[in-house]
Amino acid sequence: MLRPVRWFVTLAVAMLCIGRVAASEPPLPRPIVTHQRSFAIPFDFDVVRPTGTEPAKVELLVSDDQGANWYTGATVAANASQFEFVAPEEGEYWFRVATVDAQGHVTGNPQYGTQPEMRVIVQPVAAAEQVVAGFPVDRMPADEHARMVNTLSFELDYDLESLGPGESSGETSQIELWWTGDGGLNWKRFGVDDDQQSPMLVTVEREGLYGFWLVVEDARGIRGPTPRPGDLPQTWIGVDTTAPMAEIISVVRRPYQDGQEVLVQWKADDALLAAQPITLFYTGDRSGPWTPLASGLDNSGMYRGATTAEIPAEMYIRLEVRDEAGNVKSVETTTPAVFPASGHVLHAVQASGATWR
Repeated sequence: MLRPVRWFVTLAVAMLCIGRVAASEPPLPRPIVTHQRSFAIPFDFDVVRPTGTEPAKVELLVSDDQGANWYTGATVAANASQFEFVAPEEGEYWFRVATVDAQGHVTGNPQYGTQPEMRVIVQPVAAAEQVVAGFPVDRMPADEHARMVNTLSFELDYDLESLGPGESSGETSQIELWWTGDGGLNWKRFGVDDDQQSPMLVTVEREGLYGFWLVVEDARGIRGPTPRPGDLPQTWIGVDTTAPMAEIISVVRRPYQDGQEVLVQWKADDALLAAQPITLFYTGDRSGPWTPLASGLDNSGMYRGATTAEIPAEMYIRLEVRDEAGNVKSVETTTPAVFPASGHVLHAVQASGATWR
């Protein structure tokens, strides 16, 4: 059976403490910001209670409307040390704890407007689709393709001989670059190429789909046409510095014929993923080395393959996702997938990641 990954957020500094009573209403705690909807919330008792009043269970109280209303998000035994919480959607969540003794008496139940002991803001995953929403892709002809880069500074190559009749005649005196960020609806002068040698270094302020147009002036002062509003760019450059979203959902090992098979389920998303963007690695030691399990996979969300005797008994999985601009997101499992003699299915959960360009 497959089960969803559980994300653990380290909240030791902001740990919920039961039994703390303030004389006056303190300021709101600093929020913890995360892109993960599922996380663990540790708690601890910081007061000594009289014998016979020890809590039998502990409740996690949640408000998604800044304290106007509270509901029970989780209940655990008193000897537990943390709650598991899954946010139904992005937004700000307030948390408090309450204890219930053996007689059913509740301590710490918040009233209307009660302040939280912890605040968590769940934000949408910062993936490339947020960038593409501002891309004027509808302005780019179907037979055009933008060159993708993953840095705000890049080199723009040009060839004066390919600019067409009237744009390069004899000795060149000036090469002027114009740019657009809305597919040619509006144009701005970027500057001139001082050395008049390709490539020209270009720096932009933010991600987006940019169009460029060269205006060449020869020694006689004859200039090529300046782009007008509505003119399509001569070349397109897509700037994407945001790594893809990647998540390992589950890792399953089970008997298969005379050996075993590994099933890896993941989620990966980016508006401009590379072709066959998925690579899987495995290791028996999280410190490495990592050995390729499968590469050049389509983003199907599932890998299933037979393994050999060289596969370690305890196996960690790394998922790498690459987008067209060259950004890579890497996530790994933090607990191993074990192949038990009984053939029972064990899962590994993922909780760490890295990004590079």
